[in-house]
Amino acid sequence: MARYATVGCDPYLCLDAACTSTSPFDIAAGSQPRKKLTTVILKPDEPVEVAIRRFRRAIERTGLIPELRARTAYEKPTAERKRKKAAAVARLRKQIKRSLPPKKRY
Repeated sequence: MARYATVGCDPYLCLDAACTSTSPFDIAAGSQPRKKLTTVILKPDEPVEVAIRRFRRAIERTGLIPELRARTAYEKPTAERKRKKAAAVARLRKQIKRSLPPKKRY
């Protein structure tokens, strides 16, 4: 546990940046360090609603919401293949629709 800043430091409770970058499970499994949490700093005289909107946009950019929805319940391999195939077909239709000339409006 040489990665921790101090001896006996719990990475889940400590707020030190060196401690929050890894966990004992990450070290044992040899996986990558945890990603930093998405934060939004309030600007002076900024309404909370605007800050919440900025936070939601930042979360959407990271792709966290679809990942959370995917992890809430187990998806059978056949259902996953079916969903991915449907998404590929929809992307192809969209690409074909964009490549066609616009319809005449007269």
